Amino acid sequence: MGYYPKCCSLLMSFLLVIAYFQASLQLAIKKVNIPEGVKVGEEYVILDCDYDLGNTSTKGLVVKWYLNNFDLVYQWIYGSAPQAIDPASKYIDLHYKASHDPNTMYRAMKLKQPDIDLSGNYTCLISTFEDETSAKRPMTVYSTGREDEFKLWHTKKIISDIDESIEVTCQAVGLYPKPTLDIIIEDYSDFKSPRPIITETEDGHYNIVTYLTLDNDDLPDSVVINCILGIPNVNYNATKKLVHYTAGRPTTLTAIAIGGTTKLLRKMEIQALDISQADASNGSGNSAEQKRINFYLMLLTAAIFIYID
Repeated sequence: MGYYPKCCSLLMSFLLVIAYFQASLQLAIKKVNIPEGVKVGEEYVILDCDYDLGNTSTKGLVVKWYLNNFDLVYQWIYGSAPQAIDPASKYIDLHYKASHDPNTMYRAMKLKQPDIDLSGNYTCLISTFEDETSAKRPMTVYSTGREDEFKLWHTKKIISDIDESIEVTCQAVGLYPKPTLDIIIEDYSDFKSPRPIITETEDGHYNIVTYLTLDNDDLPDSVVINCILGIPNVNYNATKKLVHYTAGRPTTLTAIAIGGTTKLLRKMEIQALDISQADASNGSGNSAEQKRINFYLMLLTAAIFIYID
């Protein structure tokens, strides 16, 4: 009668011992160091996967690094020299040692002067004959292009004798990953550039350009124009700035207050100037027409001031 309880008790104890023994042998990753963002041309970057063998034997110890799950780019078999595999082989420093511990010394990858083709998800896989563990992290190698290729400028467009606008252009080239670009007028949130034009080059970089057309009559005497370049994946931002002064803007209160009337006044002023110059050139001395136009201008200006008040 007492045989079965004793048997079950012995079996349970045996299973607990096995579980404890397996736990004591567990291979564990202590720390993973893979930077989220690295700028193109940095001297080097180190991807580290520090692990603890515990009581696990070094038999069959292998450290592997994968890029984007499938591409094995680095391998170290315990007792042998590490190996670098394409597409990352030209970047890997095989002489780099992460520690002086013979069980972990070649656990890390040192990548020299990384470029955008090293962007992706990295997986370190640590395995022995008894156990296996892994960790995964993303890394983006980003390019901001050359500083002199990030440009902001504006050009004048003449619509008529009394109307003109400006076209603001902002561009940047040689970026990675896909960037953003916005033209913003300070204190004028309604003015914002449309979606930029992005093109991808043969080597995987991106060029970007955006435009914004502004009517001078919609602007004050001066405005600050900002162009903001961003690379969202790595929280990179850069800004170019210029100040636009509205050429030929009248400084009277009337001209600033009422844009539609400003056009009419400008037209009449131009006509008066043309007549005055014509009279001076032919020597007629006839100033009656000039006086009449000046009188009309005075009346119109007075009416506008009354309207504003």
